[in-house]
Amino acid sequence: MIIIAVIVLILAGIGILIWWYVQPDEEPGPEEPPATSRAIDEFIAAYDFTMNEHPTVDKIKFIGLEAVPYLCEITQGPSSGKARFIAYVSLSGLALENPGNQDAILPCLKQGLTDTDDSLRAQAAQLLINLGDKDGFPVLIETLDIAKPMIPSEPPININEWVSLVLGEYTEFDYGMDREEWQAWWDENKDTLKFDLTQQKYSS
Repeated sequence: MIIIAVIVLILAGIGILIWWYVQPDEEPGPEEPPATSRAIDEFIAAYDFTMNEHPTVDKIKFIGLEAVPYLCEITQGPSSGKARFIAYVSLSGLALENPGNQDAILPCLKQGLTDTDDSLRAQAAQLLINLGDKDGFPVLIETLDIAKPMIPSEPPININEWVSLVLGEYTEFDYGMDREEWQAWWDENKDTLKFDLTQQKYSS
């Protein structure tokens, strides 16, 4: 009887081992998004685009440069206008915080210069100018012909009015919304413009 019991136990053990090794692999569940993209998506989802305020980039700053690749993906679309807006502002903030890494950040921000949304295109151009990149000027000058509401903006203002204020602020010239005057200024000065980071001004 003892021998039979031992044999039964051995056979049972073998059966368990066979069952263990032949179990089919479990179907993998949905892949979790990386923590960085998840945090950014949550920030975008929580931001109220109707508040007409620039979002603080503090919630993305703590991620640091790790946020740049995903923010770049957002700028290259397809993504919502709100997402692209936050991506542009965040990239600008990260560029200011990390001047040594601007070569990796600015190409992503420059995606905004061809944004199909007029307001976002103008804002991306302004953000570039604020970083000392002159490539934003031609886009701003082009948008001087667009007389529709800037979104977001508080108080409400048209795109061309907002752009004329931006151009005047960074150059100390006052050509208002006269696109031809601003274009002539750009053609004359584009090769010699220098940016004073301390004064946030351009001069020839």
